[in-house]
Amino acid sequence: MITNVKNKREYLSKIASYLLELGIPANKTVSKDELSSVDKVDEVRAGTSNLVNLPAEKFKVDFSEKDDIRFGSYIQGLYDTNNEQVYLWTSKTNICGLYKVGSIKDVNFSFPFGLNDEGIIVFLSADLKDKLLLDFSIDPNGNKVVEVEAQGLNWPNVKY
Repeated sequence: MITNVKNKREYLSKIASYLLELGIPANKTVSKDELSSVDKVDEVRAGTSNLVNLPAEKFKVDFSEKDDIRFGSYIQGLYDTNNEQVYLWTSKTNICGLYKVGSIKDVNFSFPFGLNDEGIIVFLSADLKDKLLLDFSIDPNGNKVVEVEAQGLNWPNVKY
């Protein structure tokens, strides 16, 4: 429950766009009833503090490559090593709450470049053992790219 007036105002100003933002990678219409409390966000964030010490693997590809078969095979590999449900996390999650999808392979990775203003979306396994961060931007040559970082116990072992 949101008690602080400033936080409530921020929540009300962001919730509609957040639900639309989540709906694209979730591949469905998301309602606010499906979101966790902000207290749960804080709890999950605290539970991820161990991830920073775990292995990480990064690679960068053209943004359009996330729609290709090779990226799909990579996602299948992530699923094969950890098939837990995943939280979708963006900057608005901190104010509006967490949303959980079935697994990493249930995510629609064909989202547009302008999905959110920050150009970042994180997929966190519900068991808090693995994280996939997608950071999309425009490189110095004007190309749309996505940097992919897998961190945790399982996902860094999957090679692209």
